[in-house]
Amino acid sequence: MKKLVSLILTVALMSTCINAQAQRYPRFKVLAFYNKHVERAHVEFADDAIKFFKGLTIGNGFVFDTTSRMSDLTDEKIKDYQLLMMINDFPHSNEQRKAFEKYMETGGGWLGFHVAAYNDRTTNWPWFVNFLGGGVFNRNSWPPLPAKLVVDDNKHPVTKALPSTFIAPLNEWYQWKPSPRENKKVKVLASLSVDNYPLGLKDILPDGDTPVVWTNTDYRMIYLNMGHGDNIFSDATQNKLIIDAFRWVVGADKKAIHLKNSIMTQATTPSGRVFSIDIMRGITLCLMLLVNDLFEPGVPSWMVHTKAETDGMGLADWVFPGFLFMAGLSIPYAMAARQKKEIPGSGCYCMCYFERLAYSS
Repeated sequence: MKKLVSLILTVALMSTCINAQAQRYPRFKVLAFYNKHVERAHVEFADDAIKFFKGLTIGNGFVFDTTSRMSDLTDEKIKDYQLLMMINDFPHSNEQRKAFEKYMETGGGWLGFHVAAYNDRTTNWPWFVNFLGGGVFNRNSWPPLPAKLVVDDNKHPVTKALPSTFIAPLNEWYQWKPSPRENKKVKVLASLSVDNYPLGLKDILPDGDTPVVWTNTDYRMIYLNMGHGDNIFSDATQNKLIIDAFRWVVGADKKAIHLKNSIMTQATTPSGRVFSIDIMRGITLCLMLLVNDLFEPGVPSWMVHTKAETDGMGLADWVFPGFLFMAGLSIPYAMAARQKKEIPGSGCYCMCYFERLAYSS
């Protein structure tokens, strides 16, 4: 019975380890600011954006918190978020501006839509103008119209999956002066095609350079001009652009468990080991040590080997298959680790084979 108690304590300890690792989820947190008291089209966009991004949290991969109070933009409130999203608003008071500046200057992330970048000659916030690449709002098209967009960089992670041109849904398009493209620190990812001009019926963009998606390479940020009305998320190509922009800003955070090659990376140790595999390996090895000592009076039948004539499996019957599963699961990770060390293919296979042989002995 003492060994049974030891087994239970061991499993409980491993469960605690699993729970501790589960605390590494969500992988990141987003705080989205929106305003319910602005023009109707911007509120409609905010409603759609919140629904869209909350839909991406399925499976609890990340936290998407929202607030309609710009007063929440304080050092204490935002310090635990890897990304601030400005849906249809921007900092107003000096205190909010200072908190935002500090957050961005210390590695914070920002994804801004449409009016989130609005600034004119009355804004009096030089830091923000520089943050956006130097552009000040100059003019806009009206009414909201679809427009042909040109991908400026088809190798950037945000735009590499997009066609060279596509038609974006209805939007009010902003033009900036000077164009952010003139700033060497700005990387323009997509622009209005010149084929659109003249664009508008009431307010017209007759010509000019009109970037609509860009990043200032001094910061972890992306601005998207889309954000007017309830049609923004109606197009799959534009949705792909928005998701990949979001993904890229989060993934550029070197301090967080972020997005890399897959939608969510494995939780790993600093040495690159995969927590989930190590935990399962530990549980399997503990059970292997104790499984043969379970045949004592008082041990529940579900924990021991079932009899040959019984149609079923006990806990003890799962141990060796679990061991084989762990050994097999480790092979592709071992192969990948060796290949990263530039070990030739044949040497890599031999090394992994002898490692598995030693592990199995």
